[in-house]
Parts: sequence; C-alpha cells; structure tokens
Amino acid sequence: MANNKIINDDISKVDLSKLAKIDILSAGFPCQAFSIDGYRKGFDDEMMGNIFFEILRYLEFLKLKVVFLENVKNLKKS
Repeated sequence: MANNKIINDDISKVDLSKLAKIDILSAGFPCQAFSIDGYRKGFDDEMMGNIFFEILRYLEFLKLKVVFLENVKNLKKS
C-alpha cells in the first residue's frame, strides 16, 4: 500500500516544500465566481476567485506532468 498523506488545510497555507514529489494533480475551485449560472465576478470575487491562483502556485512549484481542472466556461473570459 502506498504511503499517502491527507492534508486537510487551507491550500494557501500549505508549505509546498514539504510535499512529496507528485506527477498528477486533480484540483477544483469554486466555479460560482466564473460560471454563467453563478455570480460572474470572476477573479474579482475575493472569496472564490482567488483559489485558482493558489492552484497555479502548486503547478509552478511542483512541475507536474498532468493536471486535471474543472472546465468552467467563463474562466478564460474573467
């Protein structure tokens, strides 16, 4: 069995240098800030719009091979 570690914390508070090497990340973020069915505040939504940037922080640090993110129609328009 693999030695997996579950981290149950705010993703912005995780010290990335203490994470084990990984190749694949599956991440999600609240889509209400971007979705056409949501609030449509995009990155201006202080509560939900900034989580995307935390995911980018992980991507830049970990140099992953594969990333799965939720497909939100208005993300690229925000």
